[in-house]
Amino acid sequence: MAATRQLEQQAALLRSGQWRSAATEPLAGVLHGQTLGLIGLGEIGGRVAQVGKALGMKVLAWSPRMTAERALEKGAIYVPLDELLATSKVVSLHLMVIAATQHLLNANKLALMQAGSLLVNTSRSALVDGAALVDALKEGQPGFAALDVFDTEPLPLDDPLRQLPNVLMTPHLGFVTEPVYQHFAAGVTECLEAWLAGAPLISKL
Repeated sequence: MAATRQLEQQAALLRSGQWRSAATEPLAGVLHGQTLGLIGLGEIGGRVAQVGKALGMKVLAWSPRMTAERALEKGAIYVPLDELLATSKVVSLHLMVIAATQHLLNANKLALMQAGSLLVNTSRSALVDGAALVDALKEGQPGFAALDVFDTEPLPLDDPLRQLPNVLMTPHLGFVTEPVYQHFAAGVTECLEAWLAGAPLISKL
């Protein structure tokens, strides 16, 4: 939602003594009535689908093994990937990286997105061809990106993404929550206890 309202740019204008300008008008504005396209509909994707429905959005979904029945269980409509990209105002990625999904969104796929659309990636950077994304954002298709994951972390100072005004970036904060850290700690504890007992290591991580 911060990306659709371009909060980073608007806040920077306000802090500098300015007001909103035509150059930084909100990209999507109101999400109600818009289409949310989810690439991946597992545990996290399913929760995002619920948020989209709560905001009054139409929810589409695709993944390599998606079925119409599975999508419907999460309140989404299954469509082919190309259709999802071409018709969604917001596209959000929620897949693991395997051979079939490495650079899933390449130059050809990004070109299918609407000029005023938003691409959100809080999953894995390798799902998107980074160089192609930079070029696509320069062309305004998609019009904006919200990114929490990057090919190199921390993000290098000379990374071209830093120079683009239509990108909202956060430093891989998606997993930084107390429950996740508790889960990590429990897994580490289990592994250490198993190692000390001489048992095979079965990690929850």
